[in-house]
Amino acid sequence: RPGDDPGWAHPDYDDSSWDKREVPGLWPEGGYPESGQMAWYRMRLQLSPEGDNPATERLSLAVGKVLSAYQLYAGGQLLGGVGSMPPGEAVEYDKLRIYPVPASALGPDGELVLALRVWGGDAAAVAAWGAGPYEGEFLLGEYRELMMATVMSETAAMLFSSFFIGFGIYHLYLFSRNRQLRSFFWFGLMAINIGIYGLMLSQWKYTLGLPFLVYIKIEFGAIYLFPALGLQVVWA
Repeated sequence: RPGDDPGWAHPDYDDSSWDKREVPGLWPEGGYPESGQMAWYRMRLQLSPEGDNPATERLSLAVGKVLSAYQLYAGGQLLGGVGSMPPGEAVEYDKLRIYPVPASALGPDGELVLALRVWGGDAAAVAAWGAGPYEGEFLLGEYRELMMATVMSETAAMLFSSFFIGFGIYHLYLFSRNRQLRSFFWFGLMAINIGIYGLMLSQWKYTLGLPFLVYIKIEFGAIYLFPALGLQVVWA
């Protein structure tokens, strides 16, 4: 529902009149400017009552990528979020998170009410990129299984990036041994650039502890460098 009302996080709120949306799925073109690009999602799930199912003690929710910031509620409790909501907004749309769901978030009958508060970004960003939950898996499950699935899915990206960076460093080493191999120099830089770009597309980049804007600048810088390096490789 477009708009922004803290009461929409409460599990007793009646959301029967809300529109139904697939998640992930971008907002309509242009978003919801009338609500300041703010909207909420709600979902009701019937689980086994606390104590009847041991899995509810380790219940967690994996949240994919959301443009441009969000907060997640379970049973009316704020579990966390990515980015910052207005005022003082901060865009951070590329991070996957897994949130443990406390047992207190479940109702006496085992009902779990989830609420997602989303800020789409400013008008220019929404027009260019869209808004809302746009990619990744939104899953409820056991914490360890969700974490392992995330790590396994990101391992391929790390191996890809490491291979290209290592390949590039090796070619720079060969060039350092024989400066006539100028094509090795440019090929090495291009391979390193591809590896860095692949790293910026993965979740492993967050282990560097840099601000989100720095990651985006590195990602786009790698894109802009690629044609120049590719031309130099061909020319050499």
